[in-house]
Amino acid sequence: MQQSTEDWFGEAFKFTREAFYKDSPYRRMPGGDFAVMSKITAADVRTHYEHYFRNPRHTVIAISGDIDPATAARWAQPFAEMPDARPTLATESIAAPPHRVNKATEKQSATVMLAYPGIAVDDPDRDALTLLQTYLGGYSASFGAILFDTLRGKGLVYVVQASSIPGKDKGMFLIAALGEPQNADKIVATIQQLVADTRAGKFTDKALDVARDQAITGQRL
Repeated sequence: MQQSTEDWFGEAFKFTREAFYKDSPYRRMPGGDFAVMSKITAADVRTHYEHYFRNPRHTVIAISGDIDPATAARWAQPFAEMPDARPTLATESIAAPPHRVNKATEKQSATVMLAYPGIAVDDPDRDALTLLQTYLGGYSASFGAILFDTLRGKGLVYVVQASSIPGKDKGMFLIAALGEPQNADKIVATIQQLVADTRAGKFTDKALDVARDQAITGQRL
């Protein structure tokens, strides 16, 4: 849990999630919160096991060998009648209104993260957003993408990347960059301008074709 926030991205991403999601379980880190984890008891672990691991929706029974299918089906039937003990979880994702937040750290560099409302994992525009992500920040590497070429070309960043983070409900589209503290405002302004230009359709067919090829190749690999 604590190690996940030791590097520049992990620390800033945790802070960004908490600021971006107004009311959503997506605010929480997968590894949990130290204050919560330190209070977990054996009874809590047992309850979690009962809810999730002994749940028919999470169970697969595999029967093999010299068997009679009808007899095996009768034997397995009681497992299908196990009650669903899962608690009801609220997964609705509500993003906070646009705002800017700053956090002082002991790190010598500055991390900039711009978070935009994203999509659900089954959204029909998911492939289009993958293409947008690739155009802006690259598919598996940022070299040659518009964010990297522009910001590195101006000597403003060491690293910059774009990520689509979908979820069961609407997620986040994140642009993250690492640079010097004195350049933070310029980094933000440059990213916002590139996003605005992209929204306005200010890109060439050639650039989009390059991004499409990169995304298709990446998915095939």
